[in-house]
Amino acid sequence: MVKWFDLERRLKMQNTIDQETEAQIRSEAQRWKSIMERLLAIIQFLSSHNLAFRGHKETITTDSSDRSGNFLDLVKLIAKFDPILREHLNHATNKTIARNHYLSKEIQNEFISLMANHVVKKIREKIIKNKYYAIILDCTRDIARVEQLSVILRTTYMETATIEEHFIGFVAVETTTAEDLTDYLLKELENLGLTLADCRTAESRVTTMDRIFEDWNLILGDAASSSVQAQTFFGTLQRLYTIFSCSCHRWGIPKEHVDISVKPLSETRWECRVESVKAVRFQLSKVCDALLSLREKSTDCSLISECHSLENKISTFEFVVSLVIWYDILVKIHVISKMWQSPNMNLDVAINHLKIFLKWLDEYREQGFESALVTGREIAGEIGLSEITFKSTRQRQKRRLFDYEASDETPDLSPMNRFKISYFYVVVDTIRTSCEPRFEALKCHENNFGFLYKTMNLSTMSDEELLNNCKDLQVTLSIGNEHDIDGLDLFEELKIFSSVMIEVESQQKKKEKLNKME
Repeated sequence: MVKWFDLERRLKMQNTIDQETEAQIRSEAQRWKSIMERLLAIIQFLSSHNLAFRGHKETITTDSSDRSGNFLDLVKLIAKFDPILREHLNHATNKTIARNHYLSKEIQNEFISLMANHVVKKIREKIIKNKYYAIILDCTRDIARVEQLSVILRTTYMETATIEEHFIGFVAVETTTAEDLTDYLLKELENLGLTLADCRTAESRVTTMDRIFEDWNLILGDAASSSVQAQTFFGTLQRLYTIFSCSCHRWGIPKEHVDISVKPLSETRWECRVESVKAVRFQLSKVCDALLSLREKSTDCSLISECHSLENKISTFEFVVSLVIWYDILVKIHVISKMWQSPNMNLDVAINHLKIFLKWLDEYREQGFESALVTGREIAGEIGLSEITFKSTRQRQKRRLFDYEASDETPDLSPMNRFKISYFYVVVDTIRTSCEPRFEALKCHENNFGFLYKTMNLSTMSDEELLNNCKDLQVTLSIGNEHDIDGLDLFEELKIFSSVMIEVESQQKKKEKLNKME
């Protein structure tokens, strides 16, 4: 027993017979640890920047121009300044290492696999902590013609109240039927240790607003095609872009005259309409000068005719007023869309924005045309438009097939009133009526969860009303006997939260009074 205690004491004091051997082992272990730390840092850097690891050659040399890949090149670069890695690289190059040098593709793949497992483990712990999650799946065929299923999990991080998306990995699939994809998904969730019951995108209790920004594109698409004048207006803007973008020489001409280049239109991206209208709305006179310059420098008869046609089209009072009307509407929608895309946007704020926009649209229908005329006359004066009036158009006479048919008794309207009724009212009314059905999901969310966002109104809300809202939410988030929440518990928690908010508000008021007294 005494000998064992004596050995323990000598080991602690590092005073054993083979102390030099032990010191050498510890030194060697520390050296390899330092090497591994550097190699791991290089692999993390390449992985985080989505850079390739391997090159055309995998032989280890000190030459930096042998196309050996990013991994080995970074090792050589760091070795120029790091003595530990320099010594290791020299040993590997001279083949003086008796065992593995850990610079091959196998160690790279092993490090990547270990890091991936660690990341997935952390993601799993975070999702289990936050309980609920959503799944996003997508199939992509790679260059080897292998169908790969990408798995992304979305969860709400409760500590910061932010939504986070985590890429889990790729799963090679042989078939892409719904049944097979479901089987692959269930196996992946089983490997992660997650239950499908906590997935909020795979059951009837989920409510989504995944098309909310696509709806704006559909609404404006309906409005842009609601009348012949609207279609002609955006067609003219597209013609402006086309005539300048056909060649580099033509594209250089508007750059000499305008500050903002003309923009093309897109069927899927409605924001392009804002940019396209804005480029012409605030520099119409410069666009006219650019067309005139292009016409004077060209010898192509068709191009000269097209420039002359566009000049005449954009120099009409109808086109000028259309610029003002569309810009007013598109800017309002653009501001709301940007606010809605903010990560910190709340449901009640989004609903309020929509209500304000619809109210503004009703007011604009009553008063916007007159204000557009005033602004249009100012722009018309800038381009030197002589006739600041709407042109009269010939009324179409419908053919009568039988003598007993009555003639078309369409009231004879002035050109301005005809433009207002057949164009302005049609565009505004189309947007107004399209907003109602397309944002039903937003209103559904407001009905179910709206009272939770109105934290300042909890203190003034009656207990009966608050309890009914909590019970209704419990019913919404229930399937059979399974309930995500308990209405009574939520009611009690909100009452406590309301009292805390009142106390905090009173403390803030007292603090403000003290600051004023000082």
